[in-house]
Amino acid sequence: MQHRNGFRDLEWGGTGGLYQACGPDRMHLLLEGLCKSLVDFVLPFIKRRCEHEGVPNTSAELERRVQHFYTRHNTELPSCAFSKGIKKHDAIAAKQMVPLLMAMHVSIGSDNSILTNSDDQQELQCFMSEFLRLLRNLHQRVYTEHELVECEGHMLRVLAAMKLMFMQESKSQFQFIKFHIVKHVFWQIR
Repeated sequence: MQHRNGFRDLEWGGTGGLYQACGPDRMHLLLEGLCKSLVDFVLPFIKRRCEHEGVPNTSAELERRVQHFYTRHNTELPSCAFSKGIKKHDAIAAKQMVPLLMAMHVSIGSDNSILTNSDDQQELQCFMSEFLRLLRNLHQRVYTEHELVECEGHMLRVLAAMKLMFMQESKSQFQFIKFHIVKHVFWQIR
């Protein structure tokens, strides 16, 4: 038996059909999009910085720390463990991406054992903090006009910092449409 999409024969006002007519939702754009891209960028970033400093690659240590990181269940943070580490993050559900980023953020730490150069360490930690803060702001149920304007600026600063920090890891990644569409997330909320 063949199944058909109930929306297939409807007119959507363009050649792209339903998929072009509906903008991306925040979960797919941010949690399944930018969060997973960030995870993809961090390990090569650490490897490149270690090579630059002439020290052994410490990304395996970050992987080990994340594998042993466990979040306790509460209403704000789901209970989850990352026994497969960072490299297998494609199998991690969207609702677990923020806990994964938090585990990475904590695991990178401040002791310079992951990034031996304290400037690199601080740069990555500051970026991850800002990214997590942005995700928290996006989780609000209601926004004032002032908050929307502030969040739009924050989103643009985070994207600019992400490109500056990780462009060498994957130039082609930044050509994906998700990096453009995410600029308009707060406009879509309005």
